[in-house]
Amino acid sequence: MEALLEWVALGSNSTLTRDLDKAEDAQMDAAVAVLLLFFVVALPPFVGVRTMYTNCWVAYTIVAHLLASEAALGIATSMGITIMVGWYTLRVFDRYAFTAILNGWLGVWASSPVLGLVARVGDFVLHLLIPMLLISCYLPLVRVSSRLWSHFVVGGGVFPKADHIYRFSPPRSQHFWNAAYKMELMLNLFVPLFCVLAHQVANRA
Repeated sequence: MEALLEWVALGSNSTLTRDLDKAEDAQMDAAVAVLLLFFVVALPPFVGVRTMYTNCWVAYTIVAHLLASEAALGIATSMGITIMVGWYTLRVFDRYAFTAILNGWLGVWASSPVLGLVARVGDFVLHLLIPMLLISCYLPLVRVSSRLWSHFVVGGGVFPKADHIYRFSPPRSQHFWNAAYKMELMLNLFVPLFCVLAHQVANRA
């Protein structure tokens, strides 16, 4: 009888130890994800390097895959959805936004049918295909805390216009940038919550 009690106690202690180890691993993983987020997204603007939100997301996603960090992959997925929805919503709001970007980056070559096709394919892959792949693979990893404040990237209230980053030609109006800024904040706030709810609903179905 004593041996049985010792065996039960040993099993309980082993289970508790495993649970504690998992909790510690999850905390460490979350810390790595936040630290990575700081270095890839928040730190560059502080040292004077300003780049497109999409570039930060791509870099973050690549490193998250290399580290195999579940927390970081959840954040990358949330960022990808935000970029996808935000970009195509802005293109509905401003039908000439994509043409303005082509003009800014390609100059006189923007009128080339070949380069135009390549740019549109790249836009589709970057802003639609990759986010959808992340959703299909890592939606369960998104947490409510998987939020990124895009004003660290595009400047927010300090630099409310980002034509110097995105190279829109002609530059977009202040109204455009105000709408973009507010939409990014709302998406980064609510997308993780919607992802968590969608995953819970899918599990119940």
